[in-house]
Amino acid sequence: MKLKILLVRPKNLKGMGVLEFVNVEPLELEYLAAICTELQAQYEIYDGSIEKIKFEDKYSNFSYDAVAISGYINSVDKIKNYAKYIKSRNPNAKVIVGGVVAEVVPEYFYCPHIDIIVHSGGFKPFKDLLSCGFSPDFYKDMPGICYKLSGSFIKNEQCIFNVNELPIPDRSHFFKNKDMFHYLNYKPVATMKTSYSCPYKCNFCYCKKLNNGTFISMDLDKIIEEIKVINCHTIWITDDVFLFDRQRLINFAHEIKSQAITKSFIVYSRADFIVNNSDLLPLMKKAGIVMVIVGLEAVEDKNLDNFNKGTDKEINRECVRLLQINGIDCTGLFIAGIDYTRKDFWNLRKWIEESGLKIYTVSIFTPLPGTETYEQYKSEIKDNNLSKFDFLHLHIKPQNMSKTSFYMEFIKLHIPYVKNFLKEYTHKFKKGLKTR
Repeated sequence: MKLKILLVRPKNLKGMGVLEFVNVEPLELEYLAAICTELQAQYEIYDGSIEKIKFEDKYSNFSYDAVAISGYINSVDKIKNYAKYIKSRNPNAKVIVGGVVAEVVPEYFYCPHIDIIVHSGGFKPFKDLLSCGFSPDFYKDMPGICYKLSGSFIKNEQCIFNVNELPIPDRSHFFKNKDMFHYLNYKPVATMKTSYSCPYKCNFCYCKKLNNGTFISMDLDKIIEEIKVINCHTIWITDDVFLFDRQRLINFAHEIKSQAITKSFIVYSRADFIVNNSDLLPLMKKAGIVMVIVGLEAVEDKNLDNFNKGTDKEINRECVRLLQINGIDCTGLFIAGIDYTRKDFWNLRKWIEESGLKIYTVSIFTPLPGTETYEQYKSEIKDNNLSKFDFLHLHIKPQNMSKTSFYMEFIKLHIPYVKNFLKEYTHKFKKGLKTR
């Protein structure tokens, strides 16, 4: 009899209220789906980002052999609640948790209702678990997992995952719900992954800690192979940084052209790569890169130094300018620090306006568990409610103003962006009506 596997992405609260600017396919579950198909297991995906029925209502009669759940830091409590509900319905069902939080701070999931935590090794531990039918007899010899023994969790040795071993995801869920997945005005948008971990050392981010700190990028032929089978015009390559190697970018652009691939790409980059390789921007444009998401973080050198960013404000300004003159959209990512004054907020608003940056997001400084900044600030954290670790809530008391004043200044930062977005959205909507 085939094993029945439920793959789950929890429903998250929308940080921007009714304006849902970004929603992407559950790529991590689609990799697991491909493994299930390969090993002849039945699977179903519960995607909380689009599902209209509550998890508990949809699965009141629970008949699955195992459940794999993946989510971000603000989903930790919800994942535990799901696990508790699953065990109440079927105590024999195995509950497996994975994802970036499980990898960096697996102890957050040490609870009675979770059986296995995947802390390293990418998707290989899930494949190994499925291959052995989730039999506890094999747990102690399986790298990359935490498992329970006599009520306590045992953490097995870490293992490195080679991203070239990734299967092509089973995107049945994406193709069935294509119109639900978008990035701003780009719709529909598919996602793909071409590297694991990050080669840079920013102290506020835990991406560099993934894969035991080992950065591995996918071979180009495998990247092109996957791009060709994605039936979607716009693809968001969700690597923590896609543009990191000059020759790799040249080879990518050459393959896109030589194989007559006519897709659009959204990618991540650092500002200094754009500035140091500005001669390649026309090539990027021809290869279909329509947007670059850049972690600018700050507009003052002292703040960039505090983040161990390795760039400066002039590099940030030049990066935005170069992308603009080459006709490539830029999304700028910023962090509002707890040391911000009203002048700092004003300077950031002024910088964004003067640079002509139309698309940007500002996050509230959030010390993420597992990072250097968390260790630095953990004694000052006043709110440990993980559901609020969404970069929109203060967890540390602001140093130069009240919380209310900080939130007001934070909201004011986003007003021009929301106006621009709605204006652009309305324009494209009206244009679409005229062409029908």
